[in-house]
Amino acid sequence: MSQRVIESARRNLREKDGAALASILGQPSYGPLSTAVACFCASDDLLGQWRAYSQGKGFAIGFDSKALAKRWITETREGVFAPVRYSLETAMETADRHGKEIADAWKAALPGGIEAVAADSFRGGEILESDVESLARQLCGLDSLIGPLLMSAAFHKDPHFTDEREWRLVTRLASPISKKDDGGGARSRDGGLAIYRAVKFQESPDDGPIRRVRVGPGLPFEEQGRALEWTLSAFGYNGVDVLESAVPLRFV
Repeated sequence: MSQRVIESARRNLREKDGAALASILGQPSYGPLSTAVACFCASDDLLGQWRAYSQGKGFAIGFDSKALAKRWITETREGVFAPVRYSLETAMETADRHGKEIADAWKAALPGGIEAVAADSFRGGEILESDVESLARQLCGLDSLIGPLLMSAAFHKDPHFTDEREWRLVTRLASPISKKDDGGGARSRDGGLAIYRAVKFQESPDDGPIRRVRVGPGLPFEEQGRALEWTLSAFGYNGVDVLESAVPLRFV
């Protein structure tokens, strides 16, 4: 699927620009091992999800998806936040669209194309430091966009998983804004270690995107609902609804 994205980007660029972009996208820094995914569900009360996670004895946090998109896409340029598609046809369409978005970002960063950059940057065989700094600034926004869009396959799953109604944030393991340590690390899981990077979804509870929390069907709602309300209030999450699950949880 990544190759489909690259081909789409090349089709929307001049030949030399397309070749230069394809060379950049072929580097390991844009490969799957440099990409991270956070998964969400469009429903907060699905039997399949409660069975799969926490045996029903957990909590489903309900976010405002528009607020998350505004923060991650517009403000912090974390990457791509979008719904998963459950057919090959729509996956191909998504890959083509992502390729065009990469091409458009390339054109915005380099209005004159790669040849204009070369003409401006090379003076008698000498590359000036100011030229390098200028080009780096131009490509900063492009770099933060390329990696997640290239991982278009992350937004495609087999149709048998349709009832999951999944959304995903696809981002980089290294922060697109800063190279400093921002809370990343590794945790143990079945089969080894998982590398992660902490991604902020708010500056404070006052402007946060959390709208409701649903108590899992495997927990006593009266007790856990009151405990949850107290906890939310203690951490400054006022106005967040606490709801009971309507799922009749069974494992057999």
